[in-house]
Amino acid sequence: LQYGAGQYFDVANLHYYPINFVEFPTMAHKIEEIRGIMERNGVYGKRIWVTETGMWVNDVGNPAFEGSIEKQRNFIAKEFARGFGAGADNIFWFDVVERPLPDDVVHRWLIDMEHQPVNGYTTYQTFAEQVVGLYAKGVYSGVPAGIEAYAFNKGERSVYVLWSNAVTQTVSLPALNAAVLTGRDGDVVDELPVESGMATFDVGIVPVFVEIH
Repeated sequence: LQYGAGQYFDVANLHYYPINFVEFPTMAHKIEEIRGIMERNGVYGKRIWVTETGMWVNDVGNPAFEGSIEKQRNFIAKEFARGFGAGADNIFWFDVVERPLPDDVVHRWLIDMEHQPVNGYTTYQTFAEQVVGLYAKGVYSGVPAGIEAYAFNKGERSVYVLWSNAVTQTVSLPALNAAVLTGRDGDVVDELPVESGMATFDVGIVPVFVEIH
């Protein structure tokens, strides 16, 4: 970049895995780091693609990096929201399909060798269905302290991805007509009451989606 390489590429590519909690505790931190390096060298407006990310469901031999299906599901909902919220244009899951052992020591696949959905597949599918066709608007600040929220929007349809980093709290979002809460894995769908232009509901540590019309 210091010698003018910025004019010779269209997309900045990075990989993100939950293995460096000090420098990059979230995908957003790494995206911001890469964007900051480019901007310090006079390079602006490049697309950012996360061409590898994933979370495993097995014990990989280090307690700090031990995985589980629950961790993988939360990773999908949280890090994809954070990544798109930080300005990523594309995010690619690695690796989608199970590979024969010992090639696939890290169990992060979403489709097994029988071509069946496993692990966090339904969370991935739910996230995609919720935000498809929408624009990531970034962090939504109109929530209580301790709640992390990201907004996606197009026209009159908005979707918020929310979770608590502490205790369960009550959240209210502006809504004119209808609001629907969908669980992280798509297994819970509740229509929320809208009163005085607000939809009110509880948010815990497991991410949820709230669609506003």
